Amino acid sequence: MVDFNECLEELELDDHVYKGFTYTWCANWKESTRSQLRKLDRVLCNEKWIVCSPTCKVYIEKSGVSDHCKLRVMMGNKLLSGPKPFRYQLFWEKHETYNEVVNGGWSKEVQGNEMTIIEEKMKSVKAELQKLNEERNQRKKHRRLSQAEEMLLQSKSRSNWLELGDANNKFFHSSLISRKSRNKLCTIKDAIGVVLIEPKDVINKAVGYFRKMFQVGEGVIGKASEYIQGRIPEHCIQALIAHPTRNEVKQAMNNMKKEKCPGPDGLSADFYQKNWSYVEEAVFKAVE
Repeated sequence: MVDFNECLEELELDDHVYKGFTYTWCANWKESTRSQLRKLDRVLCNEKWIVCSPTCKVYIEKSGVSDHCKLRVMMGNKLLSGPKPFRYQLFWEKHETYNEVVNGGWSKEVQGNEMTIIEEKMKSVKAELQKLNEERNQRKKHRRLSQAEEMLLQSKSRSNWLELGDANNKFFHSSLISRKSRNKLCTIKDAIGVVLIEPKDVINKAVGYFRKMFQVGEGVIGKASEYIQGRIPEHCIQALIAHPTRNEVKQAMNNMKKEKCPGPDGLSADFYQKNWSYVEEAVFKAVE
């Protein structure tokens, strides 16, 4: 087994992302115990395969007569991808003009009610922040061109230059590619077990599932309320319906974890915490 693993490492091969069962072999599936299960069969691939075939998935399925499971490789169709949503990036805060950009975007005059004002200010700030992203992309392009020039000079001089990059960067890059491949939703199984592979079918099934989950159904609140007597004291009711104070809004914002997923506007709690002096007034009026 050691020789086999060393061979895989030398060839830069690794297990493909699997769906379905964890194990692929059992002496008797009907009377199996955990100690009898083994993963003997594998689908191996290299990093280039994952990059070139992002929709490929491997399914481990039980076989009818064999003690080995079937490993079905499905290439899948091209993923349907719409416009990428805005996402606040923490590295923007390191930019030398970050405070100026946020202040300038948030200070623009906007007419309307409190919610309209804060929404328009958010749009203005996001547009300004994305300009920082464009600058970062240009810097990355410059680094790539510099590396290409360095490689060209290396080939011309025929000298033994230091090897570009290091093993840690390569390991991190491979792990990132593997995780992205694992998180891609290329297929979905419906209620009767049919695997849908067409992108439009996958989208419609996912939307339909959550639409059904969150739709208003027939409730029994009217009947249940007859048996429930009020137990909340009056002073608690008044506290629940009272308008929040500025300190309460600020405390609620500061209690949010910075690294959590952002809201629908794409701005994370870290943005509001870091720029509270700019956004406090608009946020408080919108909440109030």
